[in-house]
Amino acid sequence: MEGWREPAVQQWCVGNLGAAPVRCLFETGHLSRVIGLELADLRRVVVKIRPNAPRLAACAAVQRYLHGGGFPCPEPLAGPSSWPDGDDLAASAEAFVPGGRRLRRDEPDAVVRYVRLFRRLIVGAENDDALDLEPALPWVGWGHGGNGIWPVPDEGSSLEASPGPAWLDDLAMRVRERMADAPAARLPAIVGHADFMAQNIRWDEKGTPLVVDDWDSVARLPEAALAGAAAVAWPGDGSPTASTVDETRAFLDAYERLRGEPFTDVEHEVAWAAGLWMFAFDAKKHLVANDGVTWLLEKLQAELDVRSANAGLG
Repeated sequence: MEGWREPAVQQWCVGNLGAAPVRCLFETGHLSRVIGLELADLRRVVVKIRPNAPRLAACAAVQRYLHGGGFPCPEPLAGPSSWPDGDDLAASAEAFVPGGRRLRRDEPDAVVRYVRLFRRLIVGAENDDALDLEPALPWVGWGHGGNGIWPVPDEGSSLEASPGPAWLDDLAMRVRERMADAPAARLPAIVGHADFMAQNIRWDEKGTPLVVDDWDSVARLPEAALAGAAAVAWPGDGSPTASTVDETRAFLDAYERLRGEPFTDVEHEVAWAAGLWMFAFDAKKHLVANDGVTWLLEKLQAELDVRSANAGLG
């Protein structure tokens, strides 16, 4: 049976969108099941099904606020609400935004164009303290409250179950300690997108941002930490990727110029530490998965001294 014809899909769409699906546009998924549908009333929507969590409602509220302010993200239409096949799943729907392409890291002014879009997102997001965005996403989860060094990953095996290499585990612990230091811990937290990478962003033929996707990745972190994570993640195209040291620096320099105010010394270190955590988390995850992506760990090790010094880790 084709997935979109499942009774649960039909039932959820009728109950939450007021119309049944009549055609499947696409079906994909990694951590979530994502189905593009045409409804009987001719609307085209994207339905996303994933494990339920209180933070999903807050993520949807951020997306709705940004869309209302003109930011290029899909219009939320329904949910998150319970999936008919089980209370452990939640579904939401948003308007289907077709077309566009990824902007490659080697294209003219690529880093500046990504920074402009990221800054626009940061400025436009609603910073409502009532939004429940916990638990932290693991790839920016240096402050997790669990036992051990590493947070529970978004997929796959426990990272704690596979200790080593010692330098990588030590690095993660030092980043955690740096972020918990009093000056860093006192930085005000704001709302932003914690998975700001090429695979989640499409541009039109004129080079204008068409749409930013993956709004389950909203987080509340210090501005410098959000910028630092984006500075490492932005070239990501769906394959294991991290920016070079020069690309990271160029992103942060451009962000500070757009901000109109340089980061303080503490913010500068927090930005680099956040990027270092994201880099280390991805390297550890691929190592534990034993998927052959060893070059990411080797790249991190080659850049470790520079990134650690910028992060104030010594």
